[in-house]
Amino acid sequence: MTDFNETTGTQAIERAVLLLTTVASRAQVGWRLTDLARYCDLSNSTTHRILGALSNMRLVKQREGDRRYVPGPMLYDLSLTLPAHFAFQAACHSHLVKLAADTNSSVFLALRSGDSYVLIDNVGSAYATLMSRRGTRRPLLAAATGNAMLVGMPAVLRDNILAANTKDIRLHEEHHLDGYMRMYRRSRRCGFGYHRNDVTSEVSAVSVTIAGTDGLPFAGVTAICSTKSMPAARVPEIVKRLRQEVTLITQQYGDLIAAML
Repeated sequence: MTDFNETTGTQAIERAVLLLTTVASRAQVGWRLTDLARYCDLSNSTTHRILGALSNMRLVKQREGDRRYVPGPMLYDLSLTLPAHFAFQAACHSHLVKLAADTNSSVFLALRSGDSYVLIDNVGSAYATLMSRRGTRRPLLAAATGNAMLVGMPAVLRDNILAANTKDIRLHEEHHLDGYMRMYRRSRRCGFGYHRNDVTSEVSAVSVTIAGTDGLPFAGVTAICSTKSMPAARVPEIVKRLRQEVTLITQQYGDLIAAML
C-alpha cells in the first residue's frame, strides 16, 4: 500500500508540473481545458481536477473574458526568492543592446531549463513574435539557442535530451521535425547553434552558449535576422562577436552565474 501511494503521489506531482509548465508555455494565448488535456495526454476530468488545485494555490488562473488558463500570480511571488536570476537578466541587457547594434540583428538571451530553454530577454523587434517573447519555453531542439546548448553537452546527456525532445515534437509538431533535425546536424558540424531557413523561411540565426561553473551550457545568446542580411560569409564574424560578449559576461558576472546554479 505504501509503494502504491508513493507511486500515485509522484504521478500526481508530475502531472501538476506538466500542466503548470505547459500553461506557462503559452502565457499570452492561454489554454482551453480540452486543448490542454489533449496536449498533455490527460483526460479532461483529471486536467480539470489538477487545474482546480493549482488555481486554488494561485499558480494558474482563468482569464476573464475567454476563461482560458494562464499563469497565476503565485509564480511571480515564488520568483522573488531567486534574486540572482533577475540580477543576471538586468546585467546582461546592455550586452544585448551592443550586440544588436554591432550585428544589425535582433538578439535574445535564454536560459536552459531541463530539456527546454526559456527566453528571458530580447533586444530588437524585427523578429519579435509569439515565439520570441520573454517567458517563451521551447524544446532545446526547436531553436538555434537550444541547439547551441545541445552541441556543448556531453554525449549521454545530449542523446537523452534529443530523445525526449524528438518524442515531444512528434506528438505536437511533427511537421517541423525534419527542419529541426537539419538545424541540429548543421549546428553539430559548425560547433554553434545555426538556423538557416530550416523552420522559418528567409530567417537565419546563430547562437553561442554561456557555460555554468560546472562547465555545462546554462544560457545562450542568439542573433537573428533575415537570411539576406546574414549570408553564410558573414556568419563567422557574427559568431566571433557573440563569443567576445559572452566572454565578458562570464568574466563580469561569474558570481551571479554561480548563484543561479
